[in-house]
Amino acid sequence: MRMICSKIVEAFGSWWGMIGWFLFGFLLISAFLPIEIDMLVLTLMGVLFLFLAWWIIDIADQCVPGWMIFVGIILLVLGVITRFLTIACWVIYWTKVRE
Repeated sequence: MRMICSKIVEAFGSWWGMIGWFLFGFLLISAFLPIEIDMLVLTLMGVLFLFLAWWIIDIADQCVPGWMIFVGIILLVLGVITRFLTIACWVIYWTKVRE
């Protein structure tokens, strides 16, 4: 699994981090978009799926310890309630785990 994830990350090269930031930014901004169209909801669900896939591949590539994954998931769940925790989780993950 780790080898496959590493090959995926290598294939994207330096764009891998930018893809993660783009997906995260879109999900963050989506809270401010008016939800009146079914297509918008489907798009958000698709982007959320891509973000989760990106995060799982990145976790496998970076060999993140299990406790960090657990804490990150808790912060993301709490981040649904407050966007601040989501931002904090992302910044901590980016600055501490992806050194």
